[in-house]
Amino acid sequence: MDYEFTEKKGLPFGTNMNDLESMGFSDKQSQDLKSDYKKWKKNKKKKDRMRIRIAKKVGDDKSILGTTSDLVQFLLYEIGSMSMKIAEANSLDDVKESVAKLNQNLSGFVNKVDAGEVMLTHTAKGFDVVLPEAEHRCTETSKIIESL
Repeated sequence: MDYEFTEKKGLPFGTNMNDLESMGFSDKQSQDLKSDYKKWKKNKKKKDRMRIRIAKKVGDDKSILGTTSDLVQFLLYEIGSMSMKIAEANSLDDVKESVAKLNQNLSGFVNKVDAGEVMLTHTAKGFDVVLPEAEHRCTETSKIIESL
């Protein structure tokens, strides 16, 4: 059985689905776990196929991570710069001036998204899927870091 599934279900790694009853699981619990595993495996295969297609068409994990890193750094700088200017603003005109550069840099992108020329992954996946995924990954990563 896959490590990812056993970890999620709290089972020892390497658990054989045929040994569940001997491990103390009831017949119903065993059947439920086997059913969950089949669903999980089918979903994993679908994700794997999708990831292969993405790697072939868009770029490997490291390339995508590099692009993400570039964008995060850009946004961090631009938002930080804008925040500093807004903090010093004395009028609405000062506030407008402080957001002008960010607006100039991002308006073309926003217009392309609004026109459907550029698609965003969080829109394709659904924000109701993306947010819990991010929450889980942030929390679990933080737990690991705290445990060190």
